[in-house]
Amino acid sequence: MKWASKVIMGATLVMLVSLSIVLALILVLLAELYCSLLICKQHQLKDSITSFAIANTTTATTAAAITTISFPPQDNQDQSTSSLK
Repeated sequence: MKWASKVIMGATLVMLVSLSIVLALILVLLAELYCSLLICKQHQLKDSITSFAIANTTTATTAAAITTISFPPQDNQDQSTSSLK
């Protein structure tokens, strides 16, 4: 009888150790998944910030180019002489 109870206790102990190892591995996998999702989200956030900054730089450059376009000077002498005639 003592031998049977020791076998049952040993089997229970082995089962508990196996179960704890499996649960630990599941927790590690869930932690890796969570971290990879966070890293992926951070990369997407950085990419969107970078594309937003590039878009703003392009817009600012285009606006600066538009405002610096020089128009040919108007001939004011023709207007002043035409009013004298």
